[in-house]
Parts: sequence; structure tokens; C-alpha cells
Amino acid sequence: LYLLYVSYAGFVIFGYCDGIYLKMIGTKYDNLDFPKLKFFFKILLIYLLFGVFIFLPITFLLHVEVTKWYIIICSIAGIFLACLNSFFILINQATQKYNNYAIGNIIEKLILVISVIIAIIFHIKNIMFIVFASLFGKLLTLLYYLIKNREIILSKSNKGTSLEVFDNVKIGFFLTISSIFSMLMTGLGKFFIEGNYGIEYLGYYSFVFSMFSPFTQLTDSVALILIPKLK
Repeated sequence: LYLLYVSYAGFVIFGYCDGIYLKMIGTKYDNLDFPKLKFFFKILLIYLLFGVFIFLPITFLLHVEVTKWYIIICSIAGIFLACLNSFFILINQATQKYNNYAIGNIIEKLILVISVIIAIIFHIKNIMFIVFASLFGKLLTLLYYLIKNREIILSKSNKGTSLEVFDNVKIGFFLTISSIFSMLMTGLGKFFIEGNYGIEYLGYYSFVFSMFSPFTQLTDSVALILIPKLK
């Protein structure tokens, strides 16, 4: 359920990072406008912090069981970190720095694998242990990207305009919509299963789709490499 909620993180920022990606795709990393990118990152950070302060109090008004309430809180934190990570992920993709992207993508997965092994060895049955491991992995990934892309973070922030910010959203929104619709093909089924049959059946249902993920990862990877080269 946590992974299901966090998977829709991109929709929260309305294609903002996708717009930046489409503008820069095929550009060499050293030729990027680092001060302008720092301004874009600051806008994203302020927007996400504002969203957290708005939605976090609302969770206290929800009438749900305690475990699900914790999951919602962790999902908010996960979406916050995922959106910040997406900013650097897409920049590394656009500038063809695939090594940075690959290592950043592996960090969270590695933390999850280690946490699952620990849970099995020590018979830890509290699901929050895995959720916290995922959040820790996302945080480590963000720190990694901040270090590898320190030219952006350490540059003097350029005074951009609100027109440029909205332009990023306008350009990237349709790319995000396409991604969201492709996710909804399986996501709607997951929401239906969780609402009508419970978490256990959602686990079985999600497991089946995860078995097909290597095939979708392969096609996504091919597209990831070909699009910048075609441009």
C-alpha cells in the first residue's frame, strides 16, 4: 500500500521535473545553467515543504486504523523524498550521466534487500521496519545525488521567473499524464483489490505484476538511452 501511494509521487508536482528534463535532454552536464537549476530546485523544495505542512495535519482527521495511518504518514515522507530525487534523476538522464542514475537507483533497492534479509533472519514481522528502510534508502539516495550534483547545489542561485516555473509544468505535464495513465492500468486494480478484499490480497495481486517488471524495465531502459540520442 505504501509503494502504491508513493508510485504516484510524480503527479504531485504536475510534471515540473519532466519539463526541466525535456528542456535539457541531450545537453552536456558541464554546459548546464547551474544557477538556474538551483533556483528550480529551491522552488521545488519550497513547494513540497508547503504541501507537507498542509497535508500532515489533515491526516490526524482521518478515521483509519493505526497501521494505515502510519502508512499514510510514511507515504507523505516517501513522496517528498521521491520528488526531490526525481529532480536529480531526470537531470542525470537528460545529460546522459547514466552511471550516477544507475547507482542512485540501486541504493534504495540495496537497502530494501538488506532490510528484508534482516527481517527474515531475526523474524521481524512489523511491516513498518521495511517501510522505514525504504525511507532511509530514499534519503541516502538524495544525499548521493546532492554530492554527485553539487555543482547545482553549491552554485549561486539565479533569480528565475515564475513564468519559467510554470513553463516547466506546462511542458512536462503531458509527459506526467502519460506516465500516470500507464500506471493506472494496474493501479486502479490495486485500489479496487485493497478496498474490497484487503491488504493480503493486494500483496498477492502486486506480486504477480512484479514478476513482469523485468520486461517493463528493459523497454524503459532502451527508451531512456535512445531518446537523448535521437534528439
